[in-house]
Amino acid sequence: MLISDWFCKTLCSPPPQWDPVHSVKGVLYTLSAEIEEPFEAWIDELRKQSRIDYYDGTVKTYQLSQSRVHGTSLKVVAVTTDQEPNRITCLQVNGTEHRQIKYQPILPDCKEFQFRNSEELLGWKCDKFVYEEIIDRNSQKYTMWVRYVEMPDSTRKPIPIRFEVLGWDNLIGAHYDHYHLDYNNYSSDEIPDAIYTLNTGKSCVGFPGPGVEHYAIFNPMNEFVHPVDSSHIYLEHKRFMNIHGVAYATTDERMTRQNVFMQNLRYIHSKNREHLGFSLTVNALADRTQDEIESIFKKNYYI
Repeated sequence: MLISDWFCKTLCSPPPQWDPVHSVKGVLYTLSAEIEEPFEAWIDELRKQSRIDYYDGTVKTYQLSQSRVHGTSLKVVAVTTDQEPNRITCLQVNGTEHRQIKYQPILPDCKEFQFRNSEELLGWKCDKFVYEEIIDRNSQKYTMWVRYVEMPDSTRKPIPIRFEVLGWDNLIGAHYDHYHLDYNNYSSDEIPDAIYTLNTGKSCVGFPGPGVEHYAIFNPMNEFVHPVDSSHIYLEHKRFMNIHGVAYATTDERMTRQNVFMQNLRYIHSKNREHLGFSLTVNALADRTQDEIESIFKKNYYI
């Protein structure tokens, strides 16, 4: 074992460290919720600001850590009102002392990842890095694939290819979460100031919705990139239970239903970002699987 550890420390690739300023395109595949969502991101760690667009710019989000006292989050999207359809509108949420707005990474923090092996992925020879943790009754496995380009100083620069998350429910012995982000067009070129400049022509307005859900829809990537923050799932599920008078017999049942609720909420948010001409919202069936919903409607049909 000691020889193996020494061998890897000597010859294995270290975990990737990303350029402090970078841009990248990609697609988020949420297999559990059947989502395929393109994105484009610009990250400036030095100035602590980020911008992530979804569905080819249909929704633009900005995370500006140094704006105001506790940061500002902006969302530019087409909004339909009684007076005007599809009006490009800037919505704004300011951070608070207890919930500060921070810039949003698009690539995972890999400090704790360990080299696993080299393999081919998407036509590239990649190094694979893995990190695993246990949260309550769930096991979470994070995997990062990178390729390399040789730099003039003979160092190797890591280029992201894929980041995958696999969540395993140890109680029921099944996956409760599975998604990955495929990356392309990674660049460490300087980001023009225009990327962070709004061109809506009007001032931003406050977001009118209740609860903490707006933090998620203003920064969707926060729950997908390690270290993830999915605290809004618990809070939104609790609000769902209160609104619809839902109670579960056991804590285990509640956790199982919360996982289902999470996938349905992701689907709702993603489809709304796609701007399909209609909006989805949480209803009384949001903690039910697709099979359960189909069964309910079939039963009602034959009554």
